[in-house]
Amino acid sequence: MEAASETGNGLIVWHDHVSVDRDAAITFYSETLGWEIERWDQGETIYPMLGRGGSWHGGFVEHDGPGYWLPYVRVEDVRASVTSVAQAGGTVIRPPTEVPNVGMSATVADPGGAEFALWQDAGGPLPARDVFAWEEVYVPEVDDASDFYGKVFGWAPEPFQEGYTVLANGELTVCGILALPEGLSPTWLTYLAAEDVDATLDAMLEHGAERRMGPVDIENVGRVAVLRDPLGAVVGLYAAA
Repeated sequence: MEAASETGNGLIVWHDHVSVDRDAAITFYSETLGWEIERWDQGETIYPMLGRGGSWHGGFVEHDGPGYWLPYVRVEDVRASVTSVAQAGGTVIRPPTEVPNVGMSATVADPGGAEFALWQDAGGPLPARDVFAWEEVYVPEVDDASDFYGKVFGWAPEPFQEGYTVLANGELTVCGILALPEGLSPTWLTYLAAEDVDATLDAMLEHGAERRMGPVDIENVGRVAVLRDPLGAVVGLYAAA
C-alpha cells in the first residue's frame, strides 16, 4: 500500500495524451490553452512534453485507436505496485518498463476497466495544478473500486457533497469517484485548468472539439465543462470559484 509523502507517492503527478496523431493533438492544445511544448530526444524516439512557465506536466504519445488522457500515479516501486494491482483484481496492460535515466512505468486498469499508469522515479516536488486541475474516475461499482484503490494506494473514500465522493490520500484529495453513467465505458476523466472556461471551450469548439457538457457552475467549487477533442479524447475544463 502506497502513502503520500514529500515525494508524492500515491498521488497523480503526470499525464499523457494518447492518440493516432500526436502532432494534431499538440497543435490543438497549444493553440487553445497556450501550452509550451518541448520535444525531448530519447535517442530512438522523440517525446513531446507539455508545460507552463518552464515546468513540465505531461506528454504526447502516438497510438492507434480513439484518443484518451492517461493519468500517472507516482509509486515507490512499480513492480510491487503492479503485483498489488493484480492481487486486488486489476489488470496489467503494459508491464513495468524502464525509461532510461528517468524511471520506470507500467499501465494498468482497475477491476472495472478504467485505465491508468504507474510511475516510479527519484521523487521531487508535486506539480502545481495550473495545468491539470482535477481527476474523476467513472466505475461500474463505486464501493468495489474504492476498495481496489484503497488496497493499492491507500486512498480512502470521503463524502464531499451530496452524491459526490472523493478518494483521499491522507489530507490530500486525489480524485472524485462516480458511478458510471449508462452507455459509457469505465474511464478516468482529466480536468484541465482554464482561466475562463467559456472562452476556452469556445476556442476548442472552433478548433474541432465537440461539446459534451456545460459550462455549468458547481456551488463552492467552480465552473466546469466537458468536451471531446478532435482526436477523440474526452476531457474537462475547470476554473475555481
